[in-house]
Amino acid sequence: MNCAGKSALIAGGLGGIGLATCNSLLRKGVKNLRIFDIIENPQKLKGLTSTYPKANVKFCKVDATKKYEIDNGFKTVLSDFKSVDIFVTCVGVVDEMHIERCIEINLLSAIYLNYAALEYMSNSKGGNGGIVANIASVAGVAPFPACVVYAATKHGVLGLTRSLGTNTYFKKTGIKFITICPGYTTTPLLNQFNGSPINDIKKIRDSPQQSPEICGDLLVEAIEKDMNGSIWLIDEGKLKEVTPPKL
Repeated sequence: MNCAGKSALIAGGLGGIGLATCNSLLRKGVKNLRIFDIIENPQKLKGLTSTYPKANVKFCKVDATKKYEIDNGFKTVLSDFKSVDIFVTCVGVVDEMHIERCIEINLLSAIYLNYAALEYMSNSKGGNGGIVANIASVAGVAPFPACVVYAATKHGVLGLTRSLGTNTYFKKTGIKFITICPGYTTTPLLNQFNGSPINDIKKIRDSPQQSPEICGDLLVEAIEKDMNGSIWLIDEGKLKEVTPPKL
């Protein structure tokens, strides 16, 4: 996919990887960019609009755990952009102490956001199709004993995306779905590790980390490859396709 001239929507677009992805997409020539996030940050938004004055960049306050807010957000976007070509979901938290909260933010919101994509991006419902990139984690493709609930939710995001990224859905919607699995990345998320069954969080924080900017650039590279159902590991500044075993 050529990003130039496209309209993009980023859920969680003011976080570390989300904001980096916004910058990467705008550098690639995205014309319209709408950001969903739970808290507005005028300084970050101004940084985008001043750096890319020709782009149409706007913010919409959306809590991704609330379906009606997602629906209203999409309707607002479509009244302005007419269509969404690229949709990136970058909503997540690490909270082993509050299991329901971790599941709600990481997995339930991903389900809501992807179902909204089916409703508002599908070419069978007036949309143009497009691509959805769901950010999971390396913890979605490998065991992660330090944070088992987080790992379970990210495995869920992977299963959701792989199931949607099949010809069954593509033939009906024109939407491609891909999974992005970042490794350790320098973002506020690493400082939000709240509780763990074992005490090796320090080892995680001391592990080699990649910058969110590199992660955002490689994420956009994966989007440009436009491969429905594909899984992409972004770790130590490198992009690698993950091929699951065939059953």
